[in-house]
Amino acid sequence: MKKIIIIAMLVLIPIIGNAENKNCNSMAEFAKTIMQLRQGGAPINEVMNFIESAEDKPEVYKVMKSITIMAYDTPRYSTPSIKEKTINEFYNTIYVNCIK
Repeated sequence: MKKIIIIAMLVLIPIIGNAENKNCNSMAEFAKTIMQLRQGGAPINEVMNFIESAEDKPEVYKVMKSITIMAYDTPRYSTPSIKEKTINEFYNTIYVNCIK
């Protein structure tokens, strides 16, 4: 789990940190990773502990925290097909909200 979050953060931090380079695909990929962790049963406190390493970049931390809370507000499912559908829908929601 640590590797997944670290990779997602490395992709997201430079993008959000640069207001001129709004890469919605990378933000949606981060969201997808967080939802995969959610659907896989990762505890929110562990995910938040990793995200807190971005606190020195307030705008990045705010986005990462919001995405994580949104993911954990979503129910966790046991059926693989429903998990996959939930992950894909979350990715699409974040992407659409970013490009608006």
